[in-house]
Amino acid sequence: MNDSSFSYISDPVGRRLIIAMSELMKDKDMDDITTSEILAKSGISRSTFYRRYRDKYDLLTHNYEQLMEQTVLKIADGMSYRTAFRALYSVLAQDPEFFENALRSTSPNALRAFIESRSLDIFHELLSKYGYDMENPYYQMLHQGYVYGAMEVTCLWARQGMKMPVDQLLHVCYELMPHEIQVCMALEYM
Repeated sequence: MNDSSFSYISDPVGRRLIIAMSELMKDKDMDDITTSEILAKSGISRSTFYRRYRDKYDLLTHNYEQLMEQTVLKIADGMSYRTAFRALYSVLAQDPEFFENALRSTSPNALRAFIESRSLDIFHELLSKYGYDMENPYYQMLHQGYVYGAMEVTCLWARQGMKMPVDQLLHVCYELMPHEIQVCMALEYM
């Protein structure tokens, strides 16, 4: 890991905290790291930390949200699905140990839960926009099955050291995508 792995973080305090967390995660699981350890490693005061974040998970998800804004959320501005997700996964691949550890966390506030929740919202909005009745259990299952399945594939990629090329991972995720979502993606973003 180097500082440029987190260049997407605009706030220098947030970047210092994430770099400190990343260094600690070389030796410990994220769930076992304390906020006090992050603060000691980063040199950031407790009051500064808690003005910005609720806890270590909020630190991680808040800064991951910035990465999403620079990648996958640009789809709404016309960036293609492939380009947006290639950019996201390329950043993750810069520090595979950090993101594998972060995605392994079992906390309900962890990064994986955050990504799943945001992805559910994004695809729900997309399908609704194209007239799919998201109250229909069929579309709910398609939508949720894809999000959870793609998340599991991403975590598997992380557990395997992110050795599979990003474009192959994108192909796997696209092939998992239900036809209804593929149609929406083709209309909007491909």
